[in-house]
Order: sequence, then C-alpha cells, then structure tokens
Amino acid sequence: MQSMVEIVNKAGCYGLLVDDMTDIAVLEQMVGFIQFFNHDTGRVQTGFLFMENLLEDSDSADSQTLFDVLCKTLAELKLSLQDMKGFVSDGASVMVGKNNGLAARLKRVNATIVSVHCICHRLALACTDTNASLNYINNVETMVTQLWKLFEYSPKKMAVYLKTQTEMKKIKLTSQTSRKTVAKKLKKACKTRWLSFESAVNSIYDEIVPVLRALEELQSDAVSFGLFKKMRTVKFIGAIYILREVLPVLAQLSKAFQRDTINYAHLEPLIKYTKDKLSDILDNGSPIEQLKIGLSDGGRLSSLDLNCTDHDESQLKSLMTKYITSLKENIDNRLGQSAPILSAFSIFDPTAMPTQDSPEFKTYGETAICVLAAHVFPSEGATMCDKLIAEWGKMKYDILSWKKDVPAVLPHTTPTEWCASRVVRMKSSFGYVYPELVQIAQILLSIPVSNAWPERGVSKVRLLKTRLRSQLKNDVMNALLHITLNGPELHSPDCDSLIHEAVRQWLALKKRRKLPKTGDASSNSASTEASANTESHTEMADASVQTEQIPITITLDEIQAEVQTALKLLDLGEFDDYDSDSDTEYSDTMSPFDLNILCDT
Repeated sequence: MQSMVEIVNKAGCYGLLVDDMTDIAVLEQMVGFIQFFNHDTGRVQTGFLFMENLLEDSDSADSQTLFDVLCKTLAELKLSLQDMKGFVSDGASVMVGKNNGLAARLKRVNATIVSVHCICHRLALACTDTNASLNYINNVETMVTQLWKLFEYSPKKMAVYLKTQTEMKKIKLTSQTSRKTVAKKLKKACKTRWLSFESAVNSIYDEIVPVLRALEELQSDAVSFGLFKKMRTVKFIGAIYILREVLPVLAQLSKAFQRDTINYAHLEPLIKYTKDKLSDILDNGSPIEQLKIGLSDGGRLSSLDLNCTDHDESQLKSLMTKYITSLKENIDNRLGQSAPILSAFSIFDPTAMPTQDSPEFKTYGETAICVLAAHVFPSEGATMCDKLIAEWGKMKYDILSWKKDVPAVLPHTTPTEWCASRVVRMKSSFGYVYPELVQIAQILLSIPVSNAWPERGVSKVRLLKTRLRSQLKNDVMNALLHITLNGPELHSPDCDSLIHEAVRQWLALKKRRKLPKTGDASSNSASTEASANTESHTEMADASVQTEQIPITITLDEIQAEVQTALKLLDLGEFDDYDSDSDTEYSDTMSPFDLNILCDT
C-alpha cells in the first residue's frame, strides 16, 4: 500500500473510482480504487485503495457523508485532493447530482476534476432503454426470466424438464451430479448484471425443443401452459435467434469497457466497431436465414412442426430493424456525447494529424488546446491558452513525425494512448520544452471512464466477508483486499520478496522469542546431547505453551524416601507392595520406563 501511494505521488495526478455497497453485516461501505500512470513500468495502473464504513460516524449515507469520509481517507493516505483529476461512479444521484452530488462537492474544492458516468453502466442503460421501447423484446426478456423461475423453484417441473432433455438426447444419467450439470443449462437473466441476458438467451437457443416439450407435458399448470402458448411461435423463436446474434456484439463491447485500464481514447473506435457489426447483422439478415434453415426438414427445429410464412418473415424483419436501429440510437445517446474536455484529448492521436502541407495543419488542435487550458488551468485565463498554443505549435511537428512509428497492431491500447504515454515517458527531455502539455498528457492517462474495478472490489468483499465471517473489521478487510486485488502472483519473485519484507517488519515490531532451528536427527544427535547439559532450550508442550525442560536428576531411593515420609504424615502405615487393589503385581525392580512414569506423575 505504502509503495503504491509513493508511486502515485511521484506521478503527480490520479483518478478515483468509487462505488458503495451493503455487506453481509448490513454495513454501508464505500469501496475506492485509484488509476495513475506508473513511471517505473511506463503503463497505466489501477489498484485497490480503501474500503470505509460510511455510517460509522454518521446517520445517513448522503453526499456530505461520502465527501467527509473520502477527504478523511485521502488525508490519512497522504494523497492530495488537488492531484485528483478524474472521478468515475455508477451514475447514482448521490454521486453525480448536479448541485449536491459527491462529484459536485469535489469540484468545489478542485475545479479541474473531470466527473465521468461509468461507460459500462451507460451501455447497460442503453440496452434497457431499447428493450423498454420495444414491447415484444421486453416481453421476451420477461418470458426468459419466468421460464427460469418455473424450473428453478419447482423440483417436480425440473424433473420433467430433465427427463425430457435426457430422453431426447438419448443420455442415461445415473449420478445426481450429472443431473445437476444438465439442469444448469437454463440461465438466469438479471437486469442488474451486464452479461446475464446473453447467457440466458443462449441456453434457451440450445435447448428450445426440450423446453417446449417439457412445457407441453406440464400443460395442467397455468403458468406452464401460458409460456408454452407464447413460446411455441415462429415470432418468439425468431426473436431468440435475433438476440443470439446481437447480444454477443454488445457483450464484446461491455467486456472491452471492463478492461483493466481503459480511458477515453478507447471509446470512439470501440463504439464505431460495435455499430458497424450491428449494421452488418441488419444488412445480411443472418438470424432470419438461420431460423428458416432450422425449421426446414432435417433442421434442428423440424420436430416442432412450425413453418416460417411470408407474414412471419416480414414481422421478424420489422422487429429486427426496429431493435437494431433503436439500439444504435440509444448507444449514441448514452455513449456518443462526451464532455468537451474528453473530446479535446483527441489531439494526441497521431493518425488523425493532417499532413504538413495540408491547409488545416497550421490551426489544427488550437480550439481543443483552449478547452484544455480553460479546464486544467482555470485561474490562468487567456495567458495560459496562448502559452499552450505556442507549445502545441511545436509539439504537433513531433507527433506528426511519430505517425510512421505507430505500430500497425495495438492490441491493448490506442494511438492516442500510445502517443500520450510516449510524451509522459519522455518527460525528462520534453518537460523543458512542453511542460504544460506533458502534464495534460499525464492527466489524459489518469482519467478513468469505467467503474468495473469497484464492481470487482464489491464482488471480492462478498467473497471474503461471508455469513460465517460477518464480524470482520474494516482494518482486516482492507488488508485482505490489498492482498487479493493488489498482491503479486503466488510463488513469483515479487511475492517472495513481499513475504520476506512482511516477516521482517513483523519481527521488528517487538522482541520475539525465537525457537531453535530443527535439523536432521541422525546428524545432529551428538551435538544435541553435548549441548543439553550446558544450555537449556525451549520445546512445545502438549498445552501449546513454551516450557523450559527440567533434567531428571532424582533417584529411586529418594522417591521411596519421599513416599515413606508422606505416609507417616498422613498416618497411613507402612508401604506394602501388595496392598494395591489391582491384580497386577509389581516386580522387585523397576524399569527405566516405570521410573519415568513416576517422575511424570
């Protein structure tokens, strides 16, 4: 933790990713992550920062409480609020409220903070808006959820579905594990989980025939009969085919948004690619063609005895056109419009730079430079704008020369991020020529746009703090989350050095008793016997405490004398070997084993 804070302070700016949750102990917690440019590795890095109880000193988790807890935590971590340049949240009103949201309160202290509504949440809202605008797609989503509940909450109906499925596949399942494996193919669709609807649709697509046969056998049940009547239609099955083609494209975009380190430079190409893929599906009409093949003789759906008429095909084409068109519009509405400050960062894209002999080259980027100057240096005014334009007039020649150096394939970055990273890495030389633009490039790399990391943090909290471990305090939880989320890979050199450092610090806290090192008994027996008489050593007793070993120096005559003395004091008469009630007779002489027993007692 301390090393990460030192790297952040060395970077000079950072972005904060925040989410709130309620844990298993019904405590409202704030989970925070930090994004920054690591000069040592030359890459953008995101790491877990803190988890704090919001209601420990407050009665309500309002924006003022969030602000107070956040400022207190940053002060304890020795992170300056003035160095925060980006803030991303899930878009809740308590986070992004225009007047009194957490972002608004932060901007009153630091006006240069860029507040971003998480792109993953915005994509989910775009999909929700599309489903809500089309009644039939919304009905399909409802039926998918009802179907899962029908089988999940009824062992009898699940048994019928499983029997139908195994008979159709001609599979004989004897173990309970095998039955559960087959039954799990129906997935739950949840609106609050970004990718769950895709898996639910795929499961119905794969098992549509067994599902309809099971519903047909359960027609005595009203819900089963209603689902059977609605699902055994060409329109419903065609909608499943359409969703099966469209949802993987959206899931691919969502997974890209959930990447470890993603910034604004990635958004435009990803969105453009997604819209082109959706247009391709609409142009070639592949879902409807696949449906017609499946319903034909010998197809995977031929046993349903359904025919795709011209009217059905026309309905499905209309539904697909409306769905994809509405989806593209909602993506533009939710993701296409961005803050002017984020759009201005696109000047760092070498591939968009016009050639030197182009008429636009002379004034290229000057409008964006003024936007950046007004936001990053609000107190400097026109003076800083002129200074940045002068720096930009020279830097764009360098960026133009880098155009030929941009790799043809950038698997985990974009040309904009590649250029900004190069500018920051060359800070030692560029810092004298372009001091302000180097700072702006670093801000570009530190502004987060996705809240996926806090969502991962929330999942880890629920894995660590379970019903049986619900009393874990936040100091322990913070340590466990740092190990889980920020720790190195197991058995790696970094992991070994971290463990050695942790042990060193633990030993340095106070003087601790050290146990002797244990070695080979056969090779060390002589040295052990030689040292036994000169120095004592500690050993672990049965009661799990450290005790000093006492050498046995008492003889048999001394023991017998002590016994006789005790008998006289207790007035029990003389000691007789045959007075024992036991049937066992004692021998005239005692073995060393018997002597040890007496000494122990």
